[in-house]
Amino acid sequence: MLHAAADDERDGLHAMRPMDDDEAGIGYASMKLGGGKRWRAAALAGAVLGTLLIGIRLWPHPPLSARVPGSSAIHDANGRLLRLVLSSDDKFRLWLPLAQISPQLIEAVQLQEDQWFRWHPGFNPVSLLRGAYET
Repeated sequence: MLHAAADDERDGLHAMRPMDDDEAGIGYASMKLGGGKRWRAAALAGAVLGTLLIGIRLWPHPPLSARVPGSSAIHDANGRLLRLVLSSDDKFRLWLPLAQISPQLIEAVQLQEDQWFRWHPGFNPVSLLRGAYET
């Protein structure tokens, strides 16, 4: 670090000379180290947050069919439907695997509900910002 010489200050001149380690106090190296510690702390916080989010995503969870009450279907020996009983909330609901649903129906629902479904990360950031702006 540089320090103005005391003799030259009286004359209005500001000549600079190197400071000794004792004069420097904490010094430039310590100040630079503090910035590095902040960077490491921010990187560690980001890593912990990322690990937490990945852990939440990968944690086992019940299937969607367990969240909504379904109807009971009674079939005969040949697989024909004999009776369909209402679910606990008085609705007819049968769980159908995605492989058994028509591809045209799947595409029609996606086009109607969310055109950008295949290109966003689970939510549409543009729609989210537009909704925040409008409300």
